[in-house]
Amino acid sequence: MLAVFTGGRFIYHIALTLVVVYMGSYFAVYWNSRKLYLSFNISNKTVTAGDSVHVEYKITNMSVIPIAYGLMTFLVSRRLGDMEFKSESAFFAPYQMITIRRNVVCRNRGFYTLGKLVVELRDPFGIFSREVVLDKAIELTVYPRVHTLEYFKMPAKEFFGRIDVPYVTHEDYTNIRRVRPYQVGDSVKKIHWKLSAKSENPFVKEYELSADSKAYMLIDGYGGGLYSEDMAVQDGLVEAGISVVKYLLNRGISVTVTASTRQHPVLTGISLESFEPMLNLFTGFMPTGDQPFKAFLQAEASKLYYGSTILAVTSVLDEGLFYTLLGLSEKQLEVILILFGREADSSYKEVEILRDSGVKTYYIEDRKAIRSVLEAQGEYQVKSY
Repeated sequence: MLAVFTGGRFIYHIALTLVVVYMGSYFAVYWNSRKLYLSFNISNKTVTAGDSVHVEYKITNMSVIPIAYGLMTFLVSRRLGDMEFKSESAFFAPYQMITIRRNVVCRNRGFYTLGKLVVELRDPFGIFSREVVLDKAIELTVYPRVHTLEYFKMPAKEFFGRIDVPYVTHEDYTNIRRVRPYQVGDSVKKIHWKLSAKSENPFVKEYELSADSKAYMLIDGYGGGLYSEDMAVQDGLVEAGISVVKYLLNRGISVTVTASTRQHPVLTGISLESFEPMLNLFTGFMPTGDQPFKAFLQAEASKLYYGSTILAVTSVLDEGLFYTLLGLSEKQLEVILILFGREADSSYKEVEILRDSGVKTYYIEDRKAIRSVLEAQGEYQVKSY
């Protein structure tokens, strides 16, 4: 309108220039957003919780038009570790490649996808911007840390598997350890009749002390629990559970693992050949179940035989779970309770009652103490109150 009223041509030139600048800026940003290429590399696709991986990504401008401003942000799952990487800006010349390296600390176990990079492009005048998400989807598996146990006290009741025990009541009559002279009080059933007849003195057989055992590990996967959002507690439960599982499988003891999650997985193994599937189960464990651990424990225990060994792994000892454990012990089930986390140490009296009732209880305050506590004789680790 100014040009119309004044009759000048200069205003038209200004308007034309602005239109060209606007259109050129928009086209440059749009075109460059379609010409970005991402190459992504990772040092190791399988690690253990606490380890680091080196990530390298290369961004290439495949266009003849330079990129005046590119702001690059590398995204990492918050479950993997609470890490924030500083965004980097750069100018991309035509066909230029920029390499950026990052060191990622894998604090929490799980299955992850890496390779997502967000690039914000801007024109030289800062008028337009466009966000481009580049994703190469490289899989990363972070296994829980497995603590090697030298000893874990296990009762022996069922006729599955085999462990050594120091009780005469568990003598294995298929394996003779030695033959010795008869002593007052020895059972007549143990007399070696052929040798006694030849020597004219009574001899008895001593047998290997062994027994059969099978364990059922039940993991608290209730989504409404106190630790459902606490990855540190979840990983502690997982590390304690998988460490015990490896100990049992390494000694040929049959173990069945199940969790009260929505998927309700069930795996059974009797040797180290079954360890990898078990490890994958624990790696992907997430508390998504809608059933409280007390109800889950009662339902699973109702399927077991007399004398079965139950390994209950949880972080919360509430009133309902307390009475459930007492009830299972009264039904002649061998119950072992593994409590993890600081919140688990809130009821010392209840734990003492469980111990007196025959429920072996392991209290683990943090992940560094997993091995030392589990290798103890099943006694509750008394703290200062």
